[in-house]
Amino acid sequence: MVAFAISLAARKGLTLPRGCRSNGQICRAFLDAHAAERKQQDKADAQSGGERTPTPAMIRYAHNLAQQHGVPCPVEAETSFAECRKFLDAHADPKKPVRPFEPAQSARKGRKGAAPTRRQRSVAKSTRTAQGRP
Repeated sequence: MVAFAISLAARKGLTLPRGCRSNGQICRAFLDAHAAERKQQDKADAQSGGERTPTPAMIRYAHNLAQQHGVPCPVEAETSFAECRKFLDAHADPKKPVRPFEPAQSARKGRKGAAPTRRQRSVAKSTRTAQGRP
């Protein structure tokens, strides 16, 4: 709750009231006064049916899937989150990842400047010991 109050104050350019970090009642009063817009927006969405629109990425993906499968993209998929989700679930391959996994740059072998592995260190140490160096 305190973290949210701090981030809210930073976003809105407000100063936190004295004792907000240590007193829950003060923090709650600050949030009730300044974070009420979200609650009112949620209530308005619930009263108006609460229908969410799909994200632009969902719409693009739906169009790509429709083109790949040779089926028309439903008009409802562009206006209704639930309908778009149904279309994506029906036509997307569940076994195919959206983005293939690529290992991190440091995990790739042969990268210059990477720290030596445990095996490389032990081989180097045994080589130095065999040559009479510590």
